[in-house]
Amino acid sequence: MSDSFITLPNGQKLDTTQATVNTQTVQRQRLVLASPTDPDELAEVVDGKLQAGIAPQTATGTIDVETDSVPFDLVGCGVITAHLAFADGFDGTLAVSVSVDGAYWEGVPFEDLTDSMVKWSLPLSGSGDVVIRANVTGFKQARVKCFGVASGTMDVAVYATPGTTGPVASYYDDGTGKLKVTATNLTVLPDPDQTTVDVTFEEGQDTSTAVDLGSRRLVGIVMPSIPPWTAAPLSFLASWTGIEGPYVHMMGTDGAYLSTAVMDKENTSWLALEPADFAGVRYLQIRSGTADAVVAQESESPLTLVLRRI
Repeated sequence: MSDSFITLPNGQKLDTTQATVNTQTVQRQRLVLASPTDPDELAEVVDGKLQAGIAPQTATGTIDVETDSVPFDLVGCGVITAHLAFADGFDGTLAVSVSVDGAYWEGVPFEDLTDSMVKWSLPLSGSGDVVIRANVTGFKQARVKCFGVASGTMDVAVYATPGTTGPVASYYDDGTGKLKVTATNLTVLPDPDQTTVDVTFEEGQDTSTAVDLGSRRLVGIVMPSIPPWTAAPLSFLASWTGIEGPYVHMMGTDGAYLSTAVMDKENTSWLALEPADFAGVRYLQIRSGTADAVVAQESESPLTLVLRRI
């Protein structure tokens, strides 16, 4: 495909001379150091990917003893990059804050691209340049703010783009001996309909480690061979309060405790179960034996529970 075409998120190819969103082509941008008073120079087009109809935003301003911040509307953008040039004996502490309504503001961590460190604030004095980047996804407004400005000026040029930054985490002691950890822009992994969880019978025990089924049901168990498994039927214990229990034996509508035949195969096998039996069960343990006759496992025995969302 020639360079005159771009690829939309749905895979469609469009001629760049015709692809417009909200009357303008939206392209991914990257920061280049430039004059801090000219935000248009802060971006350089590096490819032609359409960014969901959100146009990059720019803002400029000056911070001094009279004006302590440069606010701006994000208009759907998720990342801000700011070039800050301070001079004339500047003395103040830099911070970034965000708001959903323009009335209540909350500080967020930012990355100091000068040393690649994540910070909540940055004392600045004298003269110099600094470039910062922050994840502001989900907020309506953001602002670059300096606290306690005693002297000097700071020219601020902000470039806001669609998308998000990489994962950002920071921590600090809040002064009470507690460690405060902040993590932003974490990747949310897909939650599959079916998954497996391993539980273990310790040597000499008749009850497995407990498992949280979440929103899934138990549909099968991968049984170990003999050995290490000591031949025994399985029964099931459920808790409605938490992973720590207490646990009670599960019983069917016929009044009989839920159990299986004796598991005594010489090869690894799959035990198929009826998912309806585990509807509403959140916390589960497997018992070696029945409610009336438990069987302690002679050696450590692992089982793999197969869980499925139904």
